[in-house]
Amino acid sequence: MATHTFQNGDGPYQLFPTTIDPESIEIRHPRRTLVADSRSMRRQSRSIGGVRLEATFKFPPMHKSEYADLASFFRLIDGRNTIFAMRWPLLRDDSSYTDTALKIGEYYNRDSSSLNNQLMQYVGLSGSTPIVDPPARDTGTVALSVPNNNTPTLKCSLNTDTPTIEYGGDGFIRYSLDVIERW
Repeated sequence: MATHTFQNGDGPYQLFPTTIDPESIEIRHPRRTLVADSRSMRRQSRSIGGVRLEATFKFPPMHKSEYADLASFFRLIDGRNTIFAMRWPLLRDDSSYTDTALKIGEYYNRDSSSLNNQLMQYVGLSGSTPIVDPPARDTGTVALSVPNNNTPTLKCSLNTDTPTIEYGGDGFIRYSLDVIERW
């Protein structure tokens, strides 16, 4: 099994198999907000800060022989307890990991000596400063590492202790994976 060490020396972590690309990804950036409705029906809310990435990866139907890489990976991890590295697929068909320009909507690793395992979505510029979502955890300045320097990779764990594998009568296996960002 392959491992991944982040640019800041954090690792090595088991690398999620890259042999099968997901067919769809649902990405969430949950923010925690306290909400209270008073008896007069006035709503009060307050953000308590903190944003993280969560995602659901759905994989295409795989023949049992193709599932071997995933099965061996899951034997190495212990549910939500194990932290691993997962390569983040590029979301555009017209690109490769050798691009040198930031593309709006894409995810990149933060380029920093201490927090470069933080994955962020590039949403544009404010002057010459990149604007990202989720925002930097340390509120510092953000520089993003383009894929040819550091392939977008998320430090994560499973979001459940009970991953579900569907075995079809047609001899194919269907699998989806819920992950949550860890730092």
